[in-house]
Amino acid sequence: MSAVAIVLSCLLAATPEVGLARVLFPPLKDAGASPRDGSEIPEYTGAGETQLAAAGYFLKQRNEALEKASSRITELHEVLKLADGANEKQVAKFRRALKEVTGKPLEELRASLTEAVKSEKKRVTLVRKALESAKEEGEQIPAVDPQLIAKLEAYLASPQAMRVVEARVRAYRNIAGGLTAYLDGDEAAALMRMKSASEDAPDIVIAHVYLGSFYFLVQNADAAIEEWKKALALDPTNEAVRKALEQEGVELK
Repeated sequence: MSAVAIVLSCLLAATPEVGLARVLFPPLKDAGASPRDGSEIPEYTGAGETQLAAAGYFLKQRNEALEKASSRITELHEVLKLADGANEKQVAKFRRALKEVTGKPLEELRASLTEAVKSEKKRVTLVRKALESAKEEGEQIPAVDPQLIAKLEAYLASPQAMRVVEARVRAYRNIAGGLTAYLDGDEAAALMRMKSASEDAPDIVIAHVYLGSFYFLVQNADAAIEEWKKALALDPTNEAVRKALEQEGVELK
């Protein structure tokens, strides 16, 4: 398999990210598979139930915003697939799509992610108030970890929450820019922008796939292998990346 064939097979196989809530709200990621964050509370009547009911409304708002963001991301990934064997007309169409994707689609993604953060902040505040009301009455709300709620509230009150949103939008902008640079034959710019994308959002599979592929094109096989390993760790089902690694003599479990 040629270098270009390996690169293109990897690009075509890139898959969307998953677990957006845990990316936006890191305390959830650290809390394990079933975090006791108040998003799934068994039927409860008692002190704090009014606040919990209100929190449920903002949970719905948060989830709807996350679903919109996920839809935007899926659409972005479809645009960001480089076609193998594309002719001049198809490449021109791809260029236009890359330019367009950095406009309205990314603004819609930013808006959805921002709404998710705002709704989660309101939800967590209400869950905290419910916990306080229950405590005053000597009651305990089931399936809620007060320490996790405190961590979430502190995180959402910090600038870091919105920094994550902006980093994600910036990452997709750099992925599109990196692919454009690749089409222009500017390998240095393609590498630089894809590296920035992988640093801004290290959980985005395609950033590592593309970065590894661009490293491969400039004869830096070791760096390419490292990035492809990261991609495969994030997405073990990516057979094209697996084959590229095996082609380079990497033994995989």
